[in-house]
Amino acid sequence: MCENVLVRLVVALVLFGACTRALAYSVSKSHSDIQGVTYNTNGGSLNLVATYTGTDVVVYTIIGGSAEDLPNITVDANTPNTYVEVHIHGGNPVGRVGSVGSITRLSTCTSSVAIETLRSNGSIGNITASRLAGGVGDFSGITISLAPDGLVAPDIGSLTGSFSGDILAEDGEISALNSSIDDIGSSGTPINVRALDEIEYILGTAIYANISGPASDPYSVDINQIYSNGGPFAGSLKMRRFVSGTYGPGITVVGDVLEADVVIKEALLNTADINVPSGGLAGQIIIRAGNNVSHTWNGEVTVGTSVIEPGVSQPNLAPYYQYTHTDLGGGAIGLVPFNVNDVDCEPENDSTVCEIGTRDWDLSSGEDIRETLVIRHYGPVFEVGGALPVIVKSLTLACPYPDPCPTWDLDSVDLSDDCDVMVAPDSAGRELWISLTPVGSPATPVPFTQAYSYRVTPRTYVQDMVTYTYLRSDGTGLTTAPNVYPYTYEFTVMCSPP
Repeated sequence: MCENVLVRLVVALVLFGACTRALAYSVSKSHSDIQGVTYNTNGGSLNLVATYTGTDVVVYTIIGGSAEDLPNITVDANTPNTYVEVHIHGGNPVGRVGSVGSITRLSTCTSSVAIETLRSNGSIGNITASRLAGGVGDFSGITISLAPDGLVAPDIGSLTGSFSGDILAEDGEISALNSSIDDIGSSGTPINVRALDEIEYILGTAIYANISGPASDPYSVDINQIYSNGGPFAGSLKMRRFVSGTYGPGITVVGDVLEADVVIKEALLNTADINVPSGGLAGQIIIRAGNNVSHTWNGEVTVGTSVIEPGVSQPNLAPYYQYTHTDLGGGAIGLVPFNVNDVDCEPENDSTVCEIGTRDWDLSSGEDIRETLVIRHYGPVFEVGGALPVIVKSLTLACPYPDPCPTWDLDSVDLSDDCDVMVAPDSAGRELWISLTPVGSPATPVPFTQAYSYRVTPRTYVQDMVTYTYLRSDGTGLTTAPNVYPYTYEFTVMCSPP
């Protein structure tokens, strides 16, 4: 039977030679033959040293009052046949201590260190351990990793409180980060939340976080639910897929906007729902980033009262819904490879217009104003270089009787050499601008001609018997970025007769 040995540590805090109050907490260890516990009064640290050859789990229990602040805690364990547990709480297992300094599994430690109980009324310093089973407090940062002995699953359990630093379980999973009365991260300073296998639940009054799998494989992690209750979800989310769990799978933003870019490697499953208020989609959602055609868009993306999903009528029919980015809040949802959004282009695809809108090709000076086609895609695009990324053709509408009217196949003119193209201008990642090249000196803008139709298609090339587009789908994380969808964008310039 294990013998419980209680080590009582009472430290007088002295400030300028005057005794202020006594700081008291107790440390108990589960076995008498474990090397001891030391308190470093100079460094203000509690050092737990475990050298033990038995097979029973080594347990340290640290108990303090609700106003007692614990120092930095280090654990150096050499227990080849077992691992170490640490419990920190108030006078009973559900009670809380005051603040807690850092908790560190030292680099010299050969054994797993599992923090099984951690309950604080205040701040908790950075934690490095083999497992954090659960806890309450204001967490400054957590790093959980697999120890060499592999005796403890490197997971983070259910945590409640506030989170101001990175939360990392890059060898395991995270059960819950619950911050129902506080933000996760802060505006302008998002934290990193990373896990290998699964993140079940994240709740905050606002979420400022970059959420993903480990740095070596950011798209490995599955997500059950992310819920921002009152503020934005800003930052980023890279994941494999949504999965069923305690909560309905998906993302919910209440009363604010989804600013984060969300990249889903596989399918948006039919059980999943991304739900934001009206005009609340400010970020980019990418579905099927892995470019595997067996994965598709089956779930719902709800923006206000508009439910965008497969199997319904337009404008809600996924994946090629008919809302502009302005309708949604500035963002978009794209299924890889990215198609053109017909109604979000200027002019709209397959439309007839009297005139073409203008853009400043200097982006700020106002000195290079041209008639400009703005082709918007459902996701971000970029060009690989080597040639103009699109082919631009024109076709006269004149039908000289009795000759047949001109056709695209026989009579169109390739204008590509007379065009300028700008991809993703001024960080507008989904846009492609096209203008006719100004002529003369000084350069004079060239308008698109009345009574003509114009057609734009992605330019392709063949390499190693594979066809590629010069314009590619961006933001997927793949080494070879996917093509864009083989779309045709077309419009006619024709003013009505007076």
